[in-house]
Amino acid sequence: MPNNRRSDCPLSCFLDQWGDKWTFILLRDLLAGPKKFSGFLESGEPLPTNLLSSRLLGLVEGGYVVKTQYQEKPKRFEYSITDKGAGLVPIMSVMVDWAVANIDDVGDVPAGLGDDAKPVKAKPKAKAAKVDPPISQGAFDF
Repeated sequence: MPNNRRSDCPLSCFLDQWGDKWTFILLRDLLAGPKKFSGFLESGEPLPTNLLSSRLLGLVEGGYVVKTQYQEKPKRFEYSITDKGAGLVPIMSVMVDWAVANIDDVGDVPAGLGDDAKPVKAKPKAKAAKVDPPISQGAFDF
Protein backbone atom coordinates (compact mmCIF):
# COMPACT_ATOMS: atom_id res chain seq x y z
CA MET A 1 0.00 0.00 0.00
CA PRO A 2 1.31 3.48 -0.70
CA ASN A 3 3.44 5.21 1.92
CA ASN A 4 1.55 8.53 2.12
CA ARG A 5 1.66 8.98 5.88
CA ARG A 6 -0.01 11.86 7.66
CA SER A 7 2.21 11.31 10.70
CA ASP A 8 4.25 8.66 12.51
CA CYS A 9 1.40 7.87 14.94
CA PRO A 10 0.73 4.09 14.71
CA LEU A 11 -3.05 4.59 14.58
CA SER A 12 -2.70 7.19 11.85
CA CYS A 13 -0.38 4.90 9.87
CA PHE A 14 -2.89 2.06 10.19
CA LEU A 15 -5.74 4.26 9.00
CA ASP A 16 -3.65 5.51 6.07
CA GLN A 17 -3.57 1.93 4.80
CA TRP A 18 -6.95 0.62 5.99
CA GLY A 19 -9.21 3.64 6.44
CA ASP A 20 -10.79 3.66 2.99
CA LYS A 21 -14.25 2.35 2.20
CA TRP A 22 -13.39 -0.92 0.43
CA THR A 23 -10.11 -2.51 1.51
CA PHE A 24 -11.42 -4.40 4.56
CA ILE A 25 -14.39 -5.58 2.47
CA LEU A 26 -12.05 -7.18 -0.08
CA LEU A 27 -10.11 -8.88 2.69
CA ARG A 28 -13.39 -10.10 4.19
CA ASP A 29 -14.33 -11.66 0.85
CA LEU A 30 -10.98 -13.48 0.69
CA LEU A 31 -11.64 -15.16 4.04
CA ALA A 32 -13.92 -17.57 2.18
CA GLY A 33 -11.04 -18.58 -0.11
CA PRO A 34 -9.30 -17.43 -3.29
CA LYS A 35 -11.29 -15.19 -5.64
CA LYS A 36 -11.12 -14.14 -9.23
CA PHE A 37 -11.73 -10.50 -10.15
CA SER A 38 -15.34 -11.27 -11.09
CA GLY A 39 -15.87 -12.99 -7.74
CA PHE A 40 -15.40 -9.70 -5.93
CA LEU A 41 -18.01 -8.09 -8.17
CA GLU A 42 -20.49 -10.84 -7.26
CA SER A 43 -20.15 -10.18 -3.51
CA GLY A 44 -23.11 -7.80 -3.49
CA GLU A 45 -21.08 -4.71 -2.63
CA PRO A 46 -21.46 -1.81 -5.13
CA LEU A 47 -17.72 -1.55 -5.82
CA PRO A 48 -16.81 0.09 -9.17
CA THR A 49 -14.28 -1.92 -11.18
CA ASN A 50 -11.72 0.90 -11.24
CA LEU A 51 -11.72 1.04 -7.42
CA LEU A 52 -11.60 -2.75 -7.21
CA SER A 53 -8.47 -2.79 -9.41
CA SER A 54 -6.86 -0.02 -7.37
CA ARG A 55 -7.60 -1.61 -3.98
CA LEU A 56 -6.44 -5.06 -5.11
CA LEU A 57 -3.19 -3.56 -6.41
CA GLY A 58 -2.62 -1.89 -3.03
CA LEU A 59 -3.31 -5.14 -1.17
CA VAL A 60 -0.90 -7.05 -3.41
CA GLU A 61 1.81 -4.38 -3.14
CA GLY A 62 1.39 -4.31 0.64
CA GLY A 63 1.80 -8.09 0.91
CA TYR A 64 -1.72 -8.68 2.27
CA VAL A 65 -2.90 -10.53 -0.85
CA VAL A 66 -1.08 -12.62 -3.45
CA LYS A 67 -2.04 -12.47 -7.15
CA THR A 68 -1.62 -15.72 -9.12
CA GLN A 69 -2.08 -16.03 -12.87
CA TYR A 70 -4.27 -19.01 -13.78
CA GLN A 71 -4.82 -18.34 -17.52
CA GLU A 72 -2.43 -17.06 -20.21
CA LYS A 73 -4.71 -15.75 -23.01
CA PRO A 74 -6.35 -13.60 -21.99
CA LYS A 75 -4.40 -13.17 -18.78
CA ARG A 76 -6.56 -13.98 -15.76
CA PHE A 77 -5.64 -13.86 -12.10
CA GLU A 78 -6.83 -15.22 -8.78
CA TYR A 79 -6.32 -13.45 -5.45
CA SER A 80 -5.60 -15.12 -2.09
CA ILE A 81 -5.01 -13.82 1.40
CA THR A 82 -1.46 -14.02 2.84
CA ASP A 83 -0.41 -14.57 6.44
CA LYS A 84 0.09 -10.81 6.73
CA GLY A 85 -3.49 -10.24 5.55
CA ALA A 86 -4.82 -13.00 7.82
CA GLY A 87 -3.15 -11.20 10.71
CA LEU A 88 -5.89 -8.58 10.41
CA VAL A 89 -8.69 -11.08 11.16
CA PRO A 90 -8.68 -10.39 14.94
CA ILE A 91 -9.06 -6.65 14.26
CA MET A 92 -11.87 -7.28 11.80
CA SER A 93 -13.57 -9.60 14.29
CA VAL A 94 -13.55 -6.92 16.98
CA MET A 95 -15.03 -4.45 14.47
CA VAL A 96 -17.79 -6.94 13.59
CA ASP A 97 -18.55 -7.66 17.25
CA TRP A 98 -18.76 -3.92 17.95
CA ALA A 99 -21.11 -3.39 14.99
CA VAL A 100 -23.41 -6.21 16.12
CA ALA A 101 -23.54 -4.78 19.66
CA ASN A 102 -23.94 -1.10 18.73
CA ILE A 103 -25.60 -0.71 15.32
CA ASP A 104 -29.27 -1.55 14.78
CA ASP A 105 -30.32 -3.98 12.05
CA VAL A 106 -26.90 -5.24 10.92
CA GLY A 107 -26.81 -8.41 8.85
CA ASP A 108 -25.28 -11.77 9.65
CA VAL A 109 -21.70 -12.00 10.82
CA PRO A 110 -19.45 -12.87 7.85
CA ALA A 111 -17.82 -16.31 7.92
CA GLY A 112 -14.49 -16.25 9.73
CA LEU A 113 -15.26 -13.10 11.72
CA GLY A 114 -16.86 -12.25 15.04
CA ASP A 115 -16.71 -14.21 18.28
CA ASP A 116 -16.28 -17.53 16.44
CA ALA A 117 -13.37 -16.35 14.26
CA LYS A 118 -11.03 -19.16 13.34
CA PRO A 119 -7.52 -18.89 11.89
CA VAL A 120 -7.42 -18.37 8.14
CA LYS A 121 -5.41 -20.71 5.93
CA ALA A 122 -3.11 -18.44 3.95
CA LYS A 123 -0.96 -19.06 0.89
CA PRO A 124 2.07 -21.12 1.94
CA LYS A 125 4.69 -18.72 0.50
CA ALA A 126 3.50 -15.78 2.58
CA LYS A 127 5.36 -14.68 5.70
CA ALA A 128 3.53 -14.24 8.99
CA ALA A 129 3.25 -10.74 10.34
CA LYS A 130 4.71 -10.25 13.82
CA VAL A 131 3.39 -7.66 16.24
CA ASP A 132 6.14 -6.78 18.69
CA PRO A 133 5.79 -5.31 21.19
CA PRO A 134 2.06 -5.78 21.81
CA ILE A 135 -0.03 -2.63 22.08
CA SER A 136 -0.51 -1.60 25.69
CA GLN A 137 -3.91 -0.57 27.00
CA GLY A 138 -2.68 2.94 27.76
CA ALA A 139 -1.32 3.50 24.24
CA PHE A 140 -4.40 5.47 23.25
CA ASP A 141 -4.78 7.69 26.29
CA PHE A 142 -4.97 11.31 25.14
